[in-house]
Amino acid sequence: MYRYRSLNTSEEPFIHLGLTVALMRKLRGLSQTELAQKAGISRSHLSAIEAPGIARGFSVEVLFRIAKALDVRPAELLEQAARLEEVAGKGRKAQNKIIMPMDRSGGQSKKSMSVPPDGADPSEI
Repeated sequence: MYRYRSLNTSEEPFIHLGLTVALMRKLRGLSQTELAQKAGISRSHLSAIEAPGIARGFSVEVLFRIAKALDVRPAELLEQAARLEEVAGKGRKAQNKIIMPMDRSGGQSKKSMSVPPDGADPSEI
């Protein structure tokens, strides 16, 4: 059973960085074991970094090792993670606007809400 909790804003960048590492690893056809060996870290450490929804902080040294093993600049990992964080932030704003508000009696409101077309800024709804 999963338990959901609100993320601390200082945790989100680590989650997005971990997801970025996982995506780049998969795009290169590497297993966690292979990337961990190339980076000189344990597979369990890499697994913890990549785990979705879990903020696992790690050192700059590990960031550089992973980047080198993926054949990218460390800045590229950070830039991709920042883009992911930006998209996730826009998704949260859009999601909050799409959810139908409840009326005072507990039923769904009769007010209609629209979903923005592809490419539209959800904050402008």
